[in-house]
Amino acid sequence: MQNSKRLCALFTKRLATNRIRIKQTFFSVSSAIPNNTKLITSTTSNNFCDKHKLSPGRLYHDDHYTDGEDDIDTIYQDQPKSVKYILYPNHDDPLLPLLNGCASIQEVFNFLKKYHHILQPMHLAQSVLVLWDLQKIFQHVTELTSMDKVEKLMSDYTNELLMRNEFKVLLELLEQNTHGYNADELSSVYIYLNKIGVPRNGTTMQNLFTKLCELMPNHDGLTALSKFMIAVNYNKHKEAYNMCKDKLSSILNKLETCVTSEDIKLISVCLNVLNKEITPDMLETYQNKLESLLSQEIITAEDTDVLIKVILFLHYPQWRHKHAELLSKCILLLKPKISQLSLSEILVLNEVIVKTQEPANILFELQRYTAKLMRELEENDSTAYQKRLKLANSLIQLSAPTQRPGSELMIRKYFLYPLNGKCLIELLKAMQYIKIMDPLFCKSFWDKILTELEHDDEFKSEYMMKVCYLYMSCHKCLPFRHFKLEKRLNQWIEGLIETSPLLEDTKNFISVASFVIPYGNDVSIINYITNMFRDNWERFGPLDCAGLARGLHIGKNITKNVHLKDRYYSILCNTSDKIIEKVLEDRKHDEKHPIDVNITNVLMKSYVYRNKMDHSMVDKLLLTYKDDTYLSSKQIRNLTMCLLLSSALLPGIIDRMVDYVCKCKESIMAFNAEKVAFLCYYLGYIPKKSEVFSKILVDLILRDQEKINGLSYLQSCLALCFFNNMTSPLIKQIFNVHFMEKLDLELKHCYAKDVYPSRVRQKLMQLNRTVCIDYPELNIPWFHQKFVQQSKHVTLSDPSFLSNVENYLNKIFYDCDIETNTLTPYGYNVDFTISYKDDNDSMIKLGILLTKSKHYTRINSQLKGAMQTKIRHIEMLGYKVKLIFYNDWNCLVYAEDKIAYIRNLLNLPSRYPKFYYQINNR
Repeated sequence: MQNSKRLCALFTKRLATNRIRIKQTFFSVSSAIPNNTKLITSTTSNNFCDKHKLSPGRLYHDDHYTDGEDDIDTIYQDQPKSVKYILYPNHDDPLLPLLNGCASIQEVFNFLKKYHHILQPMHLAQSVLVLWDLQKIFQHVTELTSMDKVEKLMSDYTNELLMRNEFKVLLELLEQNTHGYNADELSSVYIYLNKIGVPRNGTTMQNLFTKLCELMPNHDGLTALSKFMIAVNYNKHKEAYNMCKDKLSSILNKLETCVTSEDIKLISVCLNVLNKEITPDMLETYQNKLESLLSQEIITAEDTDVLIKVILFLHYPQWRHKHAELLSKCILLLKPKISQLSLSEILVLNEVIVKTQEPANILFELQRYTAKLMRELEENDSTAYQKRLKLANSLIQLSAPTQRPGSELMIRKYFLYPLNGKCLIELLKAMQYIKIMDPLFCKSFWDKILTELEHDDEFKSEYMMKVCYLYMSCHKCLPFRHFKLEKRLNQWIEGLIETSPLLEDTKNFISVASFVIPYGNDVSIINYITNMFRDNWERFGPLDCAGLARGLHIGKNITKNVHLKDRYYSILCNTSDKIIEKVLEDRKHDEKHPIDVNITNVLMKSYVYRNKMDHSMVDKLLLTYKDDTYLSSKQIRNLTMCLLLSSALLPGIIDRMVDYVCKCKESIMAFNAEKVAFLCYYLGYIPKKSEVFSKILVDLILRDQEKINGLSYLQSCLALCFFNNMTSPLIKQIFNVHFMEKLDLELKHCYAKDVYPSRVRQKLMQLNRTVCIDYPELNIPWFHQKFVQQSKHVTLSDPSFLSNVENYLNKIFYDCDIETNTLTPYGYNVDFTISYKDDNDSMIKLGILLTKSKHYTRINSQLKGAMQTKIRHIEMLGYKVKLIFYNDWNCLVYAEDKIAYIRNLLNLPSRYPKFYYQINNR
């Protein structure tokens, strides 16, 4: 196997060096190869290939050719997998080996011509599979040999193939012999003709599909069913899809009796096509069967193809949060096989992990191998830019903050390549994460996107709304607008509105609306969007409300679109509230589609975007969170955001998240565990398992310390201090020169320089203060005195509230010095400090803090963590602390009531009110 890989690598490198123009040798792939190199296509069965770890159709050198190169690049392991043995692996027909041995398209046509008088239907079907294998080899070599305009070359290849008379004859013969195929054969022919590029709306493909639909009612075999469903997925045929739905009960029966890894793979393929029909009970049956096969080791690390299919099914957005642990278990099975996976399989794994953010314990191996693949593609100057960019995205999105400058350089480098529209979309995803704050670069990038949209109708048709979405995402973070692009997008959208009924697809309508609202330059279009949304509100759902709210947020707060009148804004918001209320009411009693954590998070986002977290509906939404909620890392991320922004204290949910972190400590990433910890601190809640959770959090921080950013590091330490479980090694690791230099470097290269550095410095000051007061034995110096003096104005209370309370305190404590806005050691601001003697002549240092609703949690009301910590620390500094709550104070109308309130609150000596009344009555 090593020798064959070495020869393949040497051939491809030599081919790259010589810049061979495969385009000129289209019909004889073998003629594009150097004279001393042959295209070996094994004529043996697939079993022989499996036994000897060979892949038919790979490129090898002759034995007599060597140049001393012994290193085998990993990228050449990703040779196209042969499909020519899937139909007739062990058939004894004498012509099949000759057909399988064809090393070029012309040889296939010559074979068909030579044996036309004895050809059987199976030879025609096999010809399609061999042609597809050759096309894959052609594409693979083209991408790896630095050819220009790969897509155009492949397009020319397909067009020329379709125009060949020999190929047209093949299609006619296939059409005439449909009666000679079973469902398995016919579905394979349809699938691979589609992959080759034969138009699905052509006569041949339509007739093949019609015949396939006639055969399927009598077939329940999993192989035939899975292929038929793939064909249906290509064809988008409604009646055929209904036929697939009718097979669902048969598939479920086979699921219950499934005992092999191959069966669960085929079942996963079928269920993936029928994902809209899957119910919770079906998912539970699938999960139980999968867990049984895993526990019995029927599915092992050797079954990489099976595991990839299972992972793809479990990763479906609608239910991946319900199967996070099982999904992680399947991914971890692939850990020892990472270096043996193909490039496409690596891309699948990366996409799943980026979206689910677990398991963490495969990340090191996966990223290392991803970087190796990417490096080898770059070293060979491969023009497979889309694959290279997908690999780059995988690395960038889970990279350390210190790698941001390198990631930015990578993006700028790729921007200089001749990228097509699809590659620019991939590059844009990386830009979203890195957020390059360079107006000139942003302008150049959007210029390129606009050029692609204007000159590539196919790209515009497929990706225009995607461009709108990504433009909005970038604009939320980057202060740059490309007005020419906005204008053209608006013009195209206006044409779309005039020529097609938007409401046929509510998702498409919301995509248009969410862009027009912030960037629309025609008030009549916004008026049309508003009226359509209001008049057809019953057709919209949770995701639509969140998408529209995103556009409203940008239009109201970022672009400040003058065409978005207050009237339109109000109508859109009120209609969204109406939809949300209906969703809550309808799903309250819907067992098939209950209100789960996904729906609640989406609806909460609609209020977050509209800055309406004080809305009464938010309380109703918060109460839909249940203690038995399915959790995953992604759900934890969304849940913590919703609870943080709403200040909602839900102990049951928080304890569930803590339990999940403790249970899945190997799989969870440190920055997600930090979000749970900081939420506890923010809400002032100590979870039941705080001690165990704290130990795990410390381990995760140390494990991922190069991955998490400075803010997450500091916030997790604040939470540990709040739990009273901070460790001295972690304190010393933060308060040293190395960490401070690392933090300065991160702040230097961060993108949001107007927000992020101030947040980090504020948290560092709070941690410095907490450590100095709570852990004095460590002798950590207090080095933020100047910082707190400069930022004192930020912590001051409402001046009118402060003045009103001060007026009454002066009347009560007329013989005492009352200080306002006192700055204590370590930088706490105390609204009032008063020193007086009690009835026993003991000196009391009183600190009065004014509180408002923002200092308290929602649903289960209590002081938030920062205020709890402040009170505890001020008391440690020698003050007796009392709180005056704004709402309580505001309810008191008369002076006597306010005096009585203060007296009872502070438990004052009797003489203070007495003195006041004596003075007041003079």
